Amino acid sequence: MELLLLVFLLLAAMSAAVESITSTAVKTGCQERCGGVDIPYPFGIGPGCSRHGFELSCVSNGSGAGPIAVLAGTSIQVTRLSVEPAESQVMLPVGWQCYNTSQPTRTYPDWSRAKTEMNRG
Repeated sequence: MELLLLVFLLLAAMSAAVESITSTAVKTGCQERCGGVDIPYPFGIGPGCSRHGFELSCVSNGSGAGPIAVLAGTSIQVTRLSVEPAESQVMLPVGWQCYNTSQPTRTYPDWSRAKTEMNRG
């Protein structure tokens, strides 16, 4: 009975260790963090560090407070990434469109909407 309990505890510990490794795995030689964000594979910063469509950049935030992670080719800031569960948290721009009371039917082509595309490929 003690041997069975020992085997069960060993398997549980190994399972937890494997889950921990796979949820934070980073390709060898690739950047593990940007600012306060862990960068697990399939995400990555730099050539060969991510799957296609999961590219990130680590850029200066302009305030001198350190780098921030952004979706590559955009200014959309990534604040958290998780492989298991499959979740990401980003800071989207605020959608807006000006309303002109003197011309209420006129629409403006220079409006912004909070849209992000991750993994277009």
